[in-house]
Amino acid sequence: MSPKPKAATLNEQVYHTLREDILGGRLGAGTRLPFAELHRRYEVGTSTLREALARLVSDNLVVGEGQKGFTVAPISKEDLVDITKLRCTLEAGALRDAIAHGDDAWEASIVAALHRLGRYQQRCKEGPPLLTEEGAALHRVFHLSMLDGCRSQWQRRLIALLYDHSERYRRLSSLKQSPERDSDAEHRAIVEATLARRAKEASALLVQHIERTTLELVRTPGIL
Repeated sequence: MSPKPKAATLNEQVYHTLREDILGGRLGAGTRLPFAELHRRYEVGTSTLREALARLVSDNLVVGEGQKGFTVAPISKEDLVDITKLRCTLEAGALRDAIAHGDDAWEASIVAALHRLGRYQQRCKEGPPLLTEEGAALHRVFHLSMLDGCRSQWQRRLIALLYDHSERYRRLSSLKQSPERDSDAEHRAIVEATLARRAKEASALLVQHIERTTLELVRTPGIL
C-alpha cells in the first residue's frame, strides 16, 4: 500500500484497496482471506481488516464462513446471466427516464465523462485501458453518468451495486475481448442517441452493449 493515511481515513482506504483487488482479480473468486496473510499484504491491524471485510460482506463481494473466516465470493455463469438481466432491465428504464427528464448539466456530464474516458484510452500504455484501476474508474463514471438524470434514487443505487458486481466479469471479458469489438464506438453510439433524445434507440444500444460483454464470457471456454 501507499504511505499510511491518517487514522480517520485508514479504514476507508483498506476497504477500497481490498475491493479493487477483488474486482481486478488479484484476489480471485473463492480465495481464502486469512488474517495473517491480509496483515502482511495490507500492513494494517485486525480491527481495520475486520471492518473492511464486514463492508465487503454487505457488498456481497466477500463471504463470511463463521469460525472458518472469509473468502472472496464465487463467480458463475448463472450469476453473470442474472446480473446481466437485471442490469438491462433497470438501466434501460433509467436511461429512458433520464432522456425524458435530464437537463443541460446532465448532458454536459455525459460528454465530459466520455471525453475523459476516451482521452485515457488514447494515452494508456499499461495494457488494456479498461483493465487498469484508473480506466475502470473512468468507465464506471461514464456508464453511471448517463443514468444520473433518472429521477429514482433507489433505481440508481441498485444499478450502481449491480454494476460493481458485473465489473468482476467485465474485467475477465476484457482479457478475452474479440479484436473486432470497438467498445469506444459502442459508447459513442449510445451517447449520440442519448443526446439526440432518441430514447428507444439509446436504451436498445445500451442493452446490446451490456449483453455483448456477457456473451463474450459465456462463449469463452474455461473462464466461468
